[in-house]
Amino acid sequence: MPDYRHVWQFRQTGGESWSEVWYRTATDIGAAATVSATIINARLKLLDNQNTFLKIRVSETTNSRVTGLKTVNLKGTIGEEIGCMPAGCAVVCGLGGSAGGTRRWWLRGISNNAYKRNAITGEDEPAPGFLENLESFFKAMKTGAFGIRQLTKVGVGGVLYRKITKADGTTANGLTKLTIEAGAVLNPPARVVISQVSAKDLPALNGHYQVIAADATSVTVNYTTPQNAMINTPTGRLKLESYSAVSVLDPALCAFDHLGTRTSKSPNAGTRGARRAKRLRNLA
Repeated sequence: MPDYRHVWQFRQTGGESWSEVWYRTATDIGAAATVSATIINARLKLLDNQNTFLKIRVSETTNSRVTGLKTVNLKGTIGEEIGCMPAGCAVVCGLGGSAGGTRRWWLRGISNNAYKRNAITGEDEPAPGFLENLESFFKAMKTGAFGIRQLTKVGVGGVLYRKITKADGTTANGLTKLTIEAGAVLNPPARVVISQVSAKDLPALNGHYQVIAADATSVTVNYTTPQNAMINTPTGRLKLESYSAVSVLDPALCAFDHLGTRTSKSPNAGTRGARRAKRLRNLA
């Protein structure tokens, strides 16, 4: 059965918006786009009432033209007059799948009173009932067969690192041609993972990219080199972005980690980049 990507879209009163990505395996797009009221209500219990769960967009991971849409348009069911945290704040949770794999989940849209920092210990402390709601959400997601995907390990299924020797941006059209070790042609719509490139020489090139064009010794990606120059990359490497089957969430392996702010790389780089959360230290 095919795997499907779910993009859950949210909006905060005032215009801020964000999305969450989940995966599930289903027989067809209709089954994939069917999300139970139990799951939706469990997510709403983790969402402040100044935020709205807008919709769920569904697409097949190997064929983006196979799509579905579920309109939700419901406000969160938690919150008091104290208000909600800014959209950039996140409850950072660790996720684990029953078939292996781990991921961080940046849970956004919570109420200001959902968490506080203990003035004595400095530890994040959830408000009463919050952890119970979080556990109920994980259990509902397991029942609905939602999970995470793991990148295929190097050496499995023909996934190998290939050295990048230079990045040619001289065409000055927003694309860069990467010269790589000779090997199998990574034809579009393949995606690649680039790593160990010098951030000083080629800022934000490390990340995940859609292949625009390819041959046995090169791939072209959506990236602009500094001053549209040709730059050598003695340490860079690239591999095919390949995923194993969806690993359904295991509630016993999913838990709160800390409260922080959610940041990401510059979207101008043409890459999803890496996400990270910085702990907040000003919540007495």
